[in-house]
Amino acid sequence: PAPPPPRKAPPRRRAAAYAQPPEQPGPLATATVEGYHSFVPLDVPDASRRSRTPSFLCKATSSVDGEAYSLRRLDGPPVPPEPLAAALAWRSLRHPSLVALVDAFTATGPAADGRVGRATYFVHELFPAAISLERAYFGTPGSAGNPGTPPSMTPTEDGLWDIALPLLSAIHAVHSAGAALRIVDPAHVLFTDPHTESTTNHPN
Repeated sequence: PAPPPPRKAPPRRRAAAYAQPPEQPGPLATATVEGYHSFVPLDVPDASRRSRTPSFLCKATSSVDGEAYSLRRLDGPPVPPEPLAAALAWRSLRHPSLVALVDAFTATGPAADGRVGRATYFVHELFPAAISLERAYFGTPGSAGNPGTPPSMTPTEDGLWDIALPLLSAIHAVHSAGAALRIVDPAHVLFTDPHTESTTNHPN
């Protein structure tokens, strides 16, 4: 069966999704990947972070429906067809604490450094003002030319319950659907607004 359509974004979120930063030159700005265009980087790639597969997160606009989406490009060898098909089963999962998967595919497109090659892309609904649990509570590490950012939130008992309950609800929904969350990574647990938490999942 066809996956259910993504949830309709409220007006304020839609306005934030279409806010455009200053145009950035290079292959990314002019790329079109499987009908997605107008790429805007959403994070700074860091291949050294723990053991994750290096990846790059962008906002892009679909030429099919004109909506903005979040696209994560996994660097390295493309995901083989069989596990990629299994990943597409996540499109049917809809839960208030899960960021909906819209599509997953292998295509040729530019990496964060501008090099063009084949990679695997995961398309999710976009929450433009979201901040990850990792960034909220641990900040981001500095590097050459990048001072990093300090934590923006302080853990409290009530706050930890606000994190735990939606996570448990999301995990229960995933398990009930016969799927699994291999790793609950704080970089992929999102505060989608000041009072809402959602989680994304992809194989890295």
